[in-house]
Amino acid sequence: MKDEVLRLEAVYKSYDVPGGKLHILNGTDLSVGKGEIISIRGRSGSGKSTLLSVAALLLSADSGRILYSGKDTAALSGKEIEELRLRKMGFVFQAATLLDDFSAEENAAMPLLIAGERKKDAIRRADELLEALSVSDRKDHRPAELSGGERQRVAIARALALSPDIIFADEPTGSLDEKTALDVESLMLESVRLSGSSLVYVTHNSDFAMKADRALVLKEGVLIV
Repeated sequence: MKDEVLRLEAVYKSYDVPGGKLHILNGTDLSVGKGEIISIRGRSGSGKSTLLSVAALLLSADSGRILYSGKDTAALSGKEIEELRLRKMGFVFQAATLLDDFSAEENAAMPLLIAGERKKDAIRRADELLEALSVSDRKDHRPAELSGGERQRVAIARALALSPDIIFADEPTGSLDEKTALDVESLMLESVRLSGSSLVYVTHNSDFAMKADRALVLKEGVLIV
C-alpha cells in the first residue's frame, strides 16, 4: 500500500493459562494507509484490545512482524519504541484517563510538554484542538468537573496534540450515552480526518464501525472484512 503507516504480518499472540495457552491472535494481518480510518469489531473476548496493544507496541507479539512506515520494529531499542509511541502514536481509551490534578487545557497539552515543546506553544496547540472539539469553554476545568463526553473530547485533543501518524482508540464512546456518543464519534472522525492522521478504533457499535473507511471484524484471531 502506498504511504503505509502500519503493517502487521502474520502476528500471533497467546497467554499462558492453567492447562496450556489461550490463543488470541492467530496470524493476524493488517495494513493501514496514511490518513486511513479503520474500525474493528468482534465479540467480547475476541482479542480486539489485545490487537490494538500489540499494534501499538504496548504488548509483545509471540511472532510475526510489526512495521511502522516500512521499518520492522523488532530492530528498535526500548528507548526508540518509547519515542515512537510518544511522537508517532496517539491513544484514546474507553475511560478518558486524564490527569486529575491538571486542567483540560493542561491535559491536552501534556504530550507536547513531555516532548519538550515550549509551554506557550503547547498551550496554544491545546487550545486550538479544544476549540475544534467544541470543549474550549471548559479548558480551565479539571476532569472531575467535566462530563463523560467532555472528558473524551479532551482525550481526543490530547491524542491529536503531536499530530501523530496514527491514533489507536479502544471503545472511545463505549461508556457514553447514545446522544453523547454520536456527538463524540462525529467530532473524533472529523478532527482525525482534518489532521491527516490514521485511525484504528475498536467498537461494539455497528453504526459507528461503518463510518470508517474500512470496517473489519476480528474473528478467531484474524481480521476479516
